[in-house]
Amino acid sequence: MLKRLLPAMLLGVVLLPTQAQAHFPWLVLNRAEGRVDVYFAESADPDDPALLDRLGELTIRHRAVDGKTAKQKAVRQDDWLGLPAKSFDGTYALAHEYGVITRGDSTFLLQYAAKAYAGPKPAGEFGKPVAALDLVPEWTPGRLTLVAHWNGKPLADAEVTVDTPDLDRVTGQTDAKGRFTVESKSEGLFAARVKHVEAKPGKRGDKAYTDARHYTTLTVEIGESTGKTAAKTPSESSTSALPDLPRGLTSFGAAVLGDTVYVYGGHTGEAHDYYRESQSNQLLALDLSDPKGWTVAAKGPRRQGLALVAHGKHLYRVGGFEARNKEGENHVLVSTADFARFDPKTGKWEKLADLPEPRSSHDAVVIGDHLYVAGGWAMDGLESKWHSTAYVADLSADEIAWKKLPEPPFKRRAMSLGESDGRLVVIGGMEEEGGTTTKVSVYDPKSKKWSEGPSINAKGRMGGFGSSAFLCGDNLYATTYEGTVQRLDRNAGKWETVGKVEHPRFFHRMLALSGDRLLLVGGGSMAGKVLEVETFDVSDDK
Repeated sequence: MLKRLLPAMLLGVVLLPTQAQAHFPWLVLNRAEGRVDVYFAESADPDDPALLDRLGELTIRHRAVDGKTAKQKAVRQDDWLGLPAKSFDGTYALAHEYGVITRGDSTFLLQYAAKAYAGPKPAGEFGKPVAALDLVPEWTPGRLTLVAHWNGKPLADAEVTVDTPDLDRVTGQTDAKGRFTVESKSEGLFAARVKHVEAKPGKRGDKAYTDARHYTTLTVEIGESTGKTAAKTPSESSTSALPDLPRGLTSFGAAVLGDTVYVYGGHTGEAHDYYRESQSNQLLALDLSDPKGWTVAAKGPRRQGLALVAHGKHLYRVGGFEARNKEGENHVLVSTADFARFDPKTGKWEKLADLPEPRSSHDAVVIGDHLYVAGGWAMDGLESKWHSTAYVADLSADEIAWKKLPEPPFKRRAMSLGESDGRLVVIGGMEEEGGTTTKVSVYDPKSKKWSEGPSINAKGRMGGFGSSAFLCGDNLYATTYEGTVQRLDRNAGKWETVGKVEHPRFFHRMLALSGDRLLLVGGGSMAGKVLEVETFDVSDDK
């Protein structure tokens, strides 16, 4: 039975109308999982797994440093396409003819190639051309030079786009010798693509075309893959100290209260498939002073897309939505106005004054004694209403009540809220019109005014979507699905990338364990839900 259109948008994956123009195959070395991943996206980041079906059957070639070559068909499993990597050396490459495409008045043949340089560096060279259109990298400290080749010869005036580890995007054309140079002080993953139009008409089957358009992508890791030690970041990630979640969760609430981290609700099923039993009703707890394993501290209503915060001696649960359908039935998804308080001593939930309107896919943050709620939408089973409201409640009051804030200058959901210098910071998300965004909005409780803040650093169209943020010490940190950890530099008015987590994720929760340690729990990636619980040290980030 077909699902309604609304639930398919819950994670905000919006298919572009002209996939061939904006998407390219990429080969990315997934060292953590011991495999080579194939993405079909604008940049070298995971995109909607359904797009991988457009590539059909692929063969990936591996050329080792010793010159030995091997071919293997890529494997498609659930949301993943690629192959296990027996070794991370030499070059992995693929070639794919997408077919004859018509765009407007133009009909052309679209040819793709992708390459990942795995290292270590062969004597005197980074590699040789492996496709008709190719990029060969040359690295010197602080500088990456790409040499474009067409049929083995340097290609001048070729269009090149490079995403650097700094999350900057550089574009330009190769010089007369086919060279294009990018300056970068950082080491890490460089992702580049080159375009060349071959003005040669032809025919594929009964389809004639006027020219052939070639795109080749390249990923190369400067640092680990070149036999060097990557530049040290001020932060380090670890997954060894705390036990995994008992099951994968996305779109849940989490908070630290005393020596315990709590996780409530969330989605346990497959992406975009929502039903009653796929939503958790458990409040999970992990004693950080003796972290032997997660326990169920209490139960409540089945919820996802909610917020959970800590204040004083209590937890506060805010909003969320419930699936009222059974598995296999049409989605009936309803946002709620629930507001409840949990007392760890009694192990019971206490109902508080409802939100002024049902709300899910929002976020909440406590600043002082005040709880702020912003973003999200209201679903009633058939339609959704994007909220243009935000509220605050004084948690120190004898009778907690909601007060309306000045109208926010946005309608966004799947964003994150944080605090910086006593101000409310709203980070990224998806807009009602325009898709995902990296925009940041700031509310000052003193002046009672909204202003625009510096956009978060992210590349790809999902960079600011499903992020998480938390105040640690005096600094606000945020994490995105790319895995970057960023700090808001209040003096410079920009976000600084301070490191990268071991397990990138989105629709997760990041919390502060202390003044210099962050905790990341739950969430998912394009490869599936993440069970590992990570801590992230920011003690050197001063």
